Amino acid sequence: MIDAGHRRAVRRFVVAGIAVPLGIGAIAVAAQLFILPDVPTQVAVNWGADGPDGFGPAWILPALTGGLVAGFTALISVPITVSFARSAEGVPPTNLRFIVAILWATIGFFATCLTAALYLQRGLEPGDPIVGMGAWAGVGAGVAALLAVAGVVVAPRPDANSVSASPTEDATARLEVASGERLVWSRTVPLKTEARLVLWFIATASLACGAYLVATRPSSWWTWILATVAVLAVLTAFTLRRIRVTASARGVRVRTGLGTTLCRIDADRITAISTGTPPTGAGRGFRLLNDGSRAILMNSGPVLRVQTQKPDADLIVSLPNADDAAAVLRASVPKLPTT
Repeated sequence: MIDAGHRRAVRRFVVAGIAVPLGIGAIAVAAQLFILPDVPTQVAVNWGADGPDGFGPAWILPALTGGLVAGFTALISVPITVSFARSAEGVPPTNLRFIVAILWATIGFFATCLTAALYLQRGLEPGDPIVGMGAWAGVGAGVAALLAVAGVVVAPRPDANSVSASPTEDATARLEVASGERLVWSRTVPLKTEARLVLWFIATASLACGAYLVATRPSSWWTWILATVAVLAVLTAFTLRRIRVTASARGVRVRTGLGTTLCRIDADRITAISTGTPPTGAGRGFRLLNDGSRAILMNSGPVLRVQTQKPDADLIVSLPNADDAAAVLRASVPKLPTT
């Protein structure tokens, strides 16, 4: 049964994730429609390093603004709202504040810049110089930063008690290690197939769009921003397609699919080891939880929790045989308790 607290949290996200973005978009579109009679029939719609380099009908800017806002909201907020509302646990995703912050910032930036692009062309004739767009892009970035901070504050927060790994009774005792022996445990853990396909779809689509823009509009500053985002999307797909976890007397190390170190905890910093189930509502991928700990969740299976001297440095990582890793760590790091 969904309790009142869950319903309030869902309503709060509907306001933060749907109503506010649509409201920002509506204000921007209304302002553009108000300006529309005072601009030429054909207006600048794209700026490069040397000024405007693309033109189109004036109505395209309010149409583009409304389409971007509606698209971002439909693709990001609506699916999360439906999933959140149907959640039996009633716990919002741990990255919900990040999602709201990015959504508000993105919509605020585009709404500001597209409205400014139309505003700067009031009363101009075809061929007249259009100046000031660079300054307005800076204003848009400032608006985006402010909205990102506001989104973090407004978005519903998961209960701090619900985002720690659920402990289970450890099924392994301390291993007996002879003098001179060293134990090393290592396991490659792939990302869940569905999540991996989504990552690769985003990476491929982003790369295709970025390559097209670089080929057709190489002088536009925003082309290179989008191309950079596309490269980062590809790197993220390669990085998170799988991880390799190693436990030994040196501590715990997690490497990415590219072989780089994603996380490392030295043995002298470890205070306790436990196994359990993933945090409720944490999703997949790399997560920063409310209690400050880091979670690397590749699937819905068991997790290993590595507690440190500082709680905000704790690590939770998906492992299909977490008990084996815990046993090796307890045998390799003498100061750790057996349970």
